[in-house]
Amino acid sequence: MLDLGGNIYFLAKIFSCDGLSFVQAVSTMTGMSVEDYQAMMNAGGRSPDGVRSIRDKN
Repeated sequence: MLDLGGNIYFLAKIFSCDGLSFVQAVSTMTGMSVEDYQAMMNAGGRSPDGVRSIRDKN
């Protein structure tokens, strides 16, 4: 949905209807567990280096 022009705030409204927290939903989008995602964000977030989107993988 992000690739089609949706934004994360719009998606937050959708996944909240399913009872998911922001952290739960975003961790599934990154392919990480909730605990791993929280630890990454608490450590300063994702590195700006490297692959930022699965579209960029070749």
